[in-house]
Amino acid sequence: MPFSASRCCIAIAIAVSLGLAARPAMAQQPATRYEIRLPEQSLADSLRALGKAAHVNIVFEPDAVQGKRAPMLDGRYTAAEALERLLADSGLDLRSTAGGSFAIEPPRAMPAPTREQVTADAASPRTAAFTFDPLLVIGKAEGFSATRMPTALKDVPQSVSIITQDTLQKQNARSLDQALGWATGITLARATSTRNKFISRGFDVGTYHVDGGAALGISEINGAGLDLSQYDRIEVLRGADALFGGGGDPGASVNLTRKRPLADPMANITLSAGSWNNYRAEADLSDRITADGRLRGRMVAVREDQAYHYNNAGRKMSKLYAVFDYDASDSTRLTLGGSREDSSRISVEKGLPRYSDGADPHLPRDTGLTFPWARIRANISEGFAQVEQGLGERWRLKAGATKLRTEEAGIYPEISAAINPVTNRLSGFPNAQDTRTETDQTSFDVNLTGSFDWNGRAQELVLGADAVRMDYQTHLESLAVTGPLINPFDFDPGLYPRPIASPFALSTLLDVRTRQHGVYAAIKLRPTARWAVTLGARNNFARTESRIALRFGPFPLGNVVLRSGDGGVLTPYGGMVYEINDRYSLYASYAQVFNANNTTMANGSPLGPSRGTNLEAGLKGAWHDGRLNGSVALFKIDQDNVGVTDPRHASIPGTACCVIPVTQRSKGVEAELSGLLAPGWQLSAGYTFDINRRYDGALLSTQTPRHLFKLWTTYQLPGNASDWNIGGGVTAQTENYTANTACAAFDPVTGACIGNEVPFRAVQGFYSVTTLRVEYRLADHWNLALNVDNLFDRRYYQTISNPSAGNWYGAPRNWMLTLRGQF
Repeated sequence: MPFSASRCCIAIAIAVSLGLAARPAMAQQPATRYEIRLPEQSLADSLRALGKAAHVNIVFEPDAVQGKRAPMLDGRYTAAEALERLLADSGLDLRSTAGGSFAIEPPRAMPAPTREQVTADAASPRTAAFTFDPLLVIGKAEGFSATRMPTALKDVPQSVSIITQDTLQKQNARSLDQALGWATGITLARATSTRNKFISRGFDVGTYHVDGGAALGISEINGAGLDLSQYDRIEVLRGADALFGGGGDPGASVNLTRKRPLADPMANITLSAGSWNNYRAEADLSDRITADGRLRGRMVAVREDQAYHYNNAGRKMSKLYAVFDYDASDSTRLTLGGSREDSSRISVEKGLPRYSDGADPHLPRDTGLTFPWARIRANISEGFAQVEQGLGERWRLKAGATKLRTEEAGIYPEISAAINPVTNRLSGFPNAQDTRTETDQTSFDVNLTGSFDWNGRAQELVLGADAVRMDYQTHLESLAVTGPLINPFDFDPGLYPRPIASPFALSTLLDVRTRQHGVYAAIKLRPTARWAVTLGARNNFARTESRIALRFGPFPLGNVVLRSGDGGVLTPYGGMVYEINDRYSLYASYAQVFNANNTTMANGSPLGPSRGTNLEAGLKGAWHDGRLNGSVALFKIDQDNVGVTDPRHASIPGTACCVIPVTQRSKGVEAELSGLLAPGWQLSAGYTFDINRRYDGALLSTQTPRHLFKLWTTYQLPGNASDWNIGGGVTAQTENYTANTACAAFDPVTGACIGNEVPFRAVQGFYSVTTLRVEYRLADHWNLALNVDNLFDRRYYQTISNPSAGNWYGAPRNWMLTLRGQF
């Protein structure tokens, strides 16, 4: 979509939203039925989950529902019908209000809220003690619930964090790296201007789901910038994703939940401006399309113009997302949607160098080693379809398909050389790659979820299957960059003209085809009122074929074909939860994932897949009726059968021989507290202590700090100051480092290396970064917020690497002003 078209889309969206806000209330429509799936749980949890699912306010005093249980619901109900079922044995009364809210009242034990109170509560988020605000529902997981049913966090026997839409907005998290930067236990290692590598418990995070479906290669599109405007919330599972990921490392998995149409009209407008000429406009609209509400639609339009704290680089992006829900019957819902994102960027691909001896050159933080002709254009196209079919009152069949295509083309600059300590010039000349890349991903998933009664209690079951096909093709052509050796202390990109392709350039064609699928099953048994035991397994099939073709101009130099894969690899899962009382539970779990290998041992036999096993045990708590959740976990990860070079045999170029199997380990403690501490006061805090080791005793991940702490909080001032919301956060971590080799001695005239390569260790010591946020309510529907990141302007390396490249400063102090309208 051209940028001019995106401006038009946003203008139309703003006009439509103002029209929605100004139009009179719709005539009374028939009550809408919703797909409601709630487990047997506390009544407070069920009421809040129902409020979110049916988009209604449910007002109740916490004391009135304390200690009460609600039955399981699984079917299509109106809000009133669902409430009647939940309250059937509670002894509480249900009252509807003129504003469309519902009040839960004791028979005569306490006075009911007045109509004025209920109306005010429904209209204003200030009375958090009484109202249900969908943005505060953080205590349910589904994407990583073992039975694919909404489950309270304290009942999930693994470490799961939920990043809500409210949190994303307050943190100004517009991209995946910004969101995960605040997530418990996640370390960011920057690769390029637009791509981060995520690390959890010492292992790379490489498994991503959308709407709980098959694992996609989201990392393949993250280089173009994974914008979050189409997603409602994010779930992060730390540890092995045994049932739904299967393949990958045992560090963590991420599930992104798409925005869906709402039952009632809604319009959100967001305008932002900040440091380094960062501008963004976003419109999010939802409404009924047919009078009976069976067909609903939602659209998101975005335009962004972004620069960075370093020179010469920037990015422009426009995006359009649309999704439609159709209730074909009382038990069938169809969803169809898609998105298109176009971007153009000048990227810094290699970061900053160090001196040849590994020393820190203390380059200015605005140093950006790239060129004005190094422009990359990308587009991401997505289409998806889903169907949900109710089967009776307690079973649901869900199926989905997603088609994702990414195209990138442009010139990637390659400035990768250490700084000569005598001349202060880079020790090598820059070059570039003319690159064209295409990625096609197609995924399918289907699952059957439901419950049955045994021993007087509901037992949950899930059966499912998924498949992913990914085709990745990239064509690289080497370009010679002319100009002098680069002086990184006084870099002038104008000295380097746009390179021209040579008819005898070296080119590479890489074609990778990946096929993977799996079937899984899990059952959650409740043998007693306080015990829940989950058992499951996934059978995995994965195969990858890589073809590499080299050419020198028109002359072929050769082809290489590499194949890897495994079939019938079983990854088991087991978990148990003991409910101490309504607030606390103990849990333990065992989960395993695998990675395919294409390596061979010296005796000629294949190494087979590596296996990552996550053992975890801990204590979880839920307070304020599930609006505040906490956990403390002990974890231990063993990744076995990892292939490393066999020291007894020399490696033979072009073959996989020879390797030996080794084990990599990680262990530690994680603690998290997130949710509503008190009316108007929200908090998210996480701490991770991790020790990880390779087979030889060295650190598995030198980028992972031993101690990592993250805190985010916001507080709405009370009384006459309630128009103000203040908050902020801090991230703090102990040292991380890189270890490599560097030259020990140099010619005093030329700076040429005349010594041996010796080990060196570059360290980024302990640092903390503070963010401040202030928000003011301008009017009933408009808020103005100021976020200041790195408040004390801490100078640090976010990522530290080798002398030639890969070193990245964290951003200096910067600000973002955001105007948000909600109708």
